[in-house]
Amino acid sequence: MLTSVNGDCIVPEVLAGKGKSNDVFQNQVIPPRFGQREPEELEELALKQKSLDNQKYQESLRRSLEEPEEFWKEVGQCVTWTKPWDEVLDNTKQPFTKWFVGGELNACYNAVDRHVLAGDGEKVALIHDSPVTKSIRHITYQELQDKQVSRLAGALAKMGVSRGDRVIVYMPMIPEAIIAMLATVRLGAVHSVVFGGFAARELRVRIEHAEPKVIIVASAGCEPNRIVRYKDIVNEAIATSSVKPLHCILYQRYNVAFAELDPEYDTLWEDALAMSEPHSCVPVEANDPLYILYTSGTTDSPKGIQRPVGGHIATLAWTMQTIYGMGKNDVWWTASDMGWVVGHSYICYGPLVYGMTSVMYEGKPDRTPDPGAYFRVIHEHGVNGMLTAPTALRVIKRADPEVKFGTKYSTKSLRTLFAAGEHCDYDTLTWARRIFDGFYDTMDAGFIDENGYVYVMARDDDVINVAGHRLSTAALEDVVLSHPDIGDAAVIGVPEPTKGEIPLCLFIVKQDTRKAEPEIIRELIKMVRELIGPIAAFHVAAAVRGLPRTRSGKTARKSIADLARNKFVKISGTIEDPTVYKEIKAVLQKLGYAKTAPDPQ
Repeated sequence: MLTSVNGDCIVPEVLAGKGKSNDVFQNQVIPPRFGQREPEELEELALKQKSLDNQKYQESLRRSLEEPEEFWKEVGQCVTWTKPWDEVLDNTKQPFTKWFVGGELNACYNAVDRHVLAGDGEKVALIHDSPVTKSIRHITYQELQDKQVSRLAGALAKMGVSRGDRVIVYMPMIPEAIIAMLATVRLGAVHSVVFGGFAARELRVRIEHAEPKVIIVASAGCEPNRIVRYKDIVNEAIATSSVKPLHCILYQRYNVAFAELDPEYDTLWEDALAMSEPHSCVPVEANDPLYILYTSGTTDSPKGIQRPVGGHIATLAWTMQTIYGMGKNDVWWTASDMGWVVGHSYICYGPLVYGMTSVMYEGKPDRTPDPGAYFRVIHEHGVNGMLTAPTALRVIKRADPEVKFGTKYSTKSLRTLFAAGEHCDYDTLTWARRIFDGFYDTMDAGFIDENGYVYVMARDDDVINVAGHRLSTAALEDVVLSHPDIGDAAVIGVPEPTKGEIPLCLFIVKQDTRKAEPEIIRELIKMVRELIGPIAAFHVAAAVRGLPRTRSGKTARKSIADLARNKFVKISGTIEDPTVYKEIKAVLQKLGYAKTAPDPQ
């Protein structure tokens, strides 16, 4: 029988006593398919689960508001402290709340050492699955501690890194990226992971901001059709930077690409490990920084975010069981990258501090080698819980809607599938329900209609104003994506002299479609009129070959809207394929927009 996940979603602002209970969208349970059970039995099971989840949620919410000190004290006990805290919550300088004030701990000790000391050293900590290099690696907690993390920390210490110093990590999705992160925080230093494959300009900006003593880099990353030479990018970034790191540690990926060394500046990874003794963990105060990470830049230039150690890792460990329903012997897979907060939280710190097995996947949903890739990973590694972006699901659905590749594998180990990071349209949600059996928990804002149906909507900033009526772009995109010939779409608001704004839709047709673009547009206009209403004033649409998406899966709608309004668009370094803007500008001009817009750069 399928098990369900506790669908409790708790907003930190509410738990800190800053909000009200109606600020939180309570996640509802969508019934799964339980074999051949009757509809009445399915409804009864869903109602029971909904009631159970609601009770747990309400109790957690009540205690967080009425007993915040006691509630967060219990959360804090999810990790090991070298010095107890003096105060759970210091809210004297709102909104700069401090947690577990005076307490001391080490993130690496909690993610590695304590599990070894507890007798779990032989448990697999990381599974690295790389279809692009045709390799799979298993690394235990004992191996992480003895052979990798503690010795790399020793090498960093020899290079002058100490508590509070910064280290930049510029690596693809390989275990060495996490090892570098853990080795840095083992010393009480601060890591800044830069998404692998960023251009030298973007890397230079982060070097100048973080002022690292050391950069840890891999020789190359591997994409389906190309090799990204990371070391060359680092060399270019440093050459143009006003800040010069003291040392560079290079991990050669001999099966991918070799990088030339500067003997006065570069140290090979294996030499760094060999020259150093294991280094012990350095305790830091709970509110000292754990890492610096940058936003995706969909609204403007990327912004550096600093996360504190204590409250962050304690809450992440707590969520693995409370929100995601995972046990310590489960296998967890977050299909994301280490350059984004989801990767930091739920590939590295969440599962490792909790003490379970985390899967790192170096590949694509559909091209490494086919759309059955995700199904294979679940099957081969016995994945019990998975977190991914709706974009990945849409990619698989578009490439293999009937799951002909995926049905080669069993997904019976998978209890729960989570989607996060962007809006999940209803069509993709329904497809996912039909393909990964189980409960679906979006953790997004939404509403429930009078019939009890749950509607998951976008963030409330994705709104356009048509003649005084506020319309959700996500609701319009839901209708567009329900068209059988459309695989992806983005809706933005564009100026209109009478109504103020009207929606403009750019869509991507599926590869096997036989309908002409004008026919599809006519059908879209009719669908929106019937499902949203004439108030939407939906009549401007066009097909494009690609949309600007960040590597974390978010559509850069604001950049399209700015382009349509003749504004200068600075292409963020987080955009996966910057070349799409050229066609988008041409299409917008045919529609009567972006007439005087400069070319995006």
